[in-house]
Amino acid sequence: MIEIPPEVYAEIVSHFGSSDGRQSTAFANCQYRLGHLSRGTNDIASLKNLRLTSKLFSQAATEVLFKSSIIRWPCESTYGSSSRFSDLNKAMSSAFTTPTYGLLPFIKNLEVCFINRKNDPFTISGLAGSKEVEKCQESREIPEKIPVALNNLLKLEYFSFGVGWWESEYSGEGLGSGSGSAPEIDLQLLSSTIHNIAIGISTLPLLTCLNLDLPCTHDFVELFNLVPVAVFSGLRQLHVAITDATGPGGSKSYHYWADEEGDDDECVPSSNLQQQYPNAKHAHGLFNIVEKCGNLQHLSIAGTQILDGNLLHWTPALLGLQYVQLARVKISAENLIKLLSPGMGMILQSSTLSTVSLYDVDLTAGTWASVFRHLSLCPQLSYLNPENLSYTRDGESSDLKEFPGRAWEDCANLWSRNEEDEEELMRLVKVLVERAGGRAKYPSDRMEQFMLPEEEEEEDDDSDSDSN
Repeated sequence: MIEIPPEVYAEIVSHFGSSDGRQSTAFANCQYRLGHLSRGTNDIASLKNLRLTSKLFSQAATEVLFKSSIIRWPCESTYGSSSRFSDLNKAMSSAFTTPTYGLLPFIKNLEVCFINRKNDPFTISGLAGSKEVEKCQESREIPEKIPVALNNLLKLEYFSFGVGWWESEYSGEGLGSGSGSAPEIDLQLLSSTIHNIAIGISTLPLLTCLNLDLPCTHDFVELFNLVPVAVFSGLRQLHVAITDATGPGGSKSYHYWADEEGDDDECVPSSNLQQQYPNAKHAHGLFNIVEKCGNLQHLSIAGTQILDGNLLHWTPALLGLQYVQLARVKISAENLIKLLSPGMGMILQSSTLSTVSLYDVDLTAGTWASVFRHLSLCPQLSYLNPENLSYTRDGESSDLKEFPGRAWEDCANLWSRNEEDEEELMRLVKVLVERAGGRAKYPSDRMEQFMLPEEEEEEDDDSDSDSN
């Protein structure tokens, strides 16, 4: 019998895999959390059947199946507690911590997620702390196993770790009533978890995509001190987000409870974590990590309390970033343009920037018009989603700031008194729509086309009908 090289099996199996492989999707906003991986269009049935054909086909098909699949740990039942899911999580924990487990070399993408309140092991009290004891204990054991698990997953390319979204709560009597509450966080468990993440990702030689949704900016200070530079320099995609929104300035929703004559939210209660490590005070740790990442193509930064982007002293490499998302960040126009530009000495026409999403971003100096003019000159830019862009109250351009009537819910592309800002934004979006082939082919799921007059859409429809 003729022996067929393994490469031929791999080539045959590849035709049943997704054409785009492990490609990054456009950033999708869900409380500023991003999904970086496409699930692809694998022919799952055929790949499973091929695994039953022979040992070599099984190995090749398994490789393709795992390449575009994200392993989530712990698994969660959609319908409440389930012994079946509990058994599965125990089996996964055992597999990840057993070096001889056969599938470990195939796993490329791992997500450790505690976003569901029912399995949040970090809250002791508060709304996020009401959970089933058994499920909580099961969740508490997983962070302890992260270093061993990652040490066994040496082929891992994508790692994501996320914790729940925590906000202050009110009973409906207003900020001054003293009726507010904030969750109490298990600081010891959180500290040991951050340490375990640092130790774990330090052992991953192939890691190119890192997604961290952590409670506070101080967590990134710890990671900065513990993780080797080589790990960060190997990254191509970095998403960092803060998830503890308790305390003043943590969420726009707090303005709903503010006094009618202002939007002061100083009375909003903070978690014990924010009391000890305020997000604003330790934001430099987050930006220090970005500065270690010299080869990034995708960057996402999302804050709760507004992050000062002017603390970022970093220039993208060579052709610059391809994807940029900022949420709840303040930054000067000059520094934002620098972030959206190619590397030092490269001309703007060489930029590979294709996707930009900006949410609740305030300029401390300069104008949005200058930013939009810069983006219009980026030859590969194909998508822009601007939401609630404005100016800081105390910056050089504060006189250009327009204030929404209901800050907790009003939404617009721009809150600006500068007409040139609106003109340049409209001009830029028209360029992007034209590049896409018309408004019908350009995204409009969020506020991408919100600034364009409706009559232009009707004119587009008329011109299409005339051409037919």
